[in-house]
Amino acid sequence: GGAARRLALGLKRGDRLEAARPMGAWMARAGAALLAPETDHGGGAGDRPWVIPTPLHWRRRLARRSNQSEALAATIARISGAPLAVGALRRIRATPSLHGLSPAARPAALEGAIRATPRWRGRLEGARAVVVDDVLTTGATLNACADALHAVGVRRVDVIAFARAGRGLSEEGLSL
Repeated sequence: GGAARRLALGLKRGDRLEAARPMGAWMARAGAALLAPETDHGGGAGDRPWVIPTPLHWRRRLARRSNQSEALAATIARISGAPLAVGALRRIRATPSLHGLSPAARPAALEGAIRATPRWRGRLEGARAVVVDDVLTTGATLNACADALHAVGVRRVDVIAFARAGRGLSEEGLSL
């Protein structure tokens, strides 16, 4: 609600890409622990997770002229030092807008719609990933992203979202 809603809607539907910088900076600070390098048992620094934007279908991206999650992910990666994996996930078929769908209908609408792209599969195997989205509602989109990443061997998937909308997400809503 309020200012967060105006920022998220401005970025998503209002072509206000300049909002991605402060939003992404807030998200990077909030998710700093998720974005940090792992440390092994010997105390050495491990690898940072890949920062992966939630994909849009090419038609929706064309209509919006940008992918808001990609803009947020770029800011998060720049601030955190974690590598950015634009194009690691692809929405292989158009899905209806999830906005009007019930929480129960959202996962079915996304079934099989998101896949890891072939050129990223080898780099993602065994890695950690942080999936970035602008708004978390029921978790259906983020679960579809996590399923696609797990299918190619990503060992851990975390999520950073700018806002949480509605009451559609239960405590058990995310199956990452």
